[in-house]
Amino acid sequence: SLSVSPGGTVRITCTRAGGSISNYSVSWYQQKPETKPVLVIYGFTTRPSGMPERFSGSVDSSSNSATLSISKVQPEDEADYYCLTYDGNYQFVFGGGTQLTVTGQPTVSPTVNAYTSSEEEIKTQNKATLVCLLNGFYPPAFNLKWKGGSEDITSGVETTKAIKQGDKYVASSYLTLSTSEYQNHDEYTCEVTHGEKTFVKTVRKSGNC
Repeated sequence: SLSVSPGGTVRITCTRAGGSISNYSVSWYQQKPETKPVLVIYGFTTRPSGMPERFSGSVDSSSNSATLSISKVQPEDEADYYCLTYDGNYQFVFGGGTQLTVTGQPTVSPTVNAYTSSEEEIKTQNKATLVCLLNGFYPPAFNLKWKGGSEDITSGVETTKAIKQGDKYVASSYLTLSTSEYQNHDEYTCEVTHGEKTFVKTVRKSGNC
């Protein structure tokens, strides 16, 4: 993710792993929540009709990369940006995307809640799912980790990126464990770092939050 102040300039780069980038066109798309992607640049450098001149594209064959530049950034530029290129095998592929945040709003800490599967669900499905929910925060950047007792857990974790909801963000993380793995610890912890603050929610095996 990238952050920029209103009026600033930001550059988002997409690097091609194989083949010379100058042989394959690159387009850039802007994606806002619950809307269709908008084409902002195609053919490396061309703006579609109606796209502000603040958006520009370039290509650098020496680094095998294409860059989207946005100057005089405005609050409405806050979105996810994706590059699109041809893979040379009759398919088009998107890059992983870059989340652009336009700063200026005050920081708002997330409300964090954590839950676990019911005992009945654990018995019938032979697995346990722990959920950590983050609500109402800004800016969107955060770090989240799960712990079983004092041990960090990285396997079986799926965390969403921040999703805009109104003028703030929400996110969620899921930890899936087999029943036997679940029995290894009496409690599990979701630890969220947002800005300079850390929030900890503990889930006990009894199902109490």
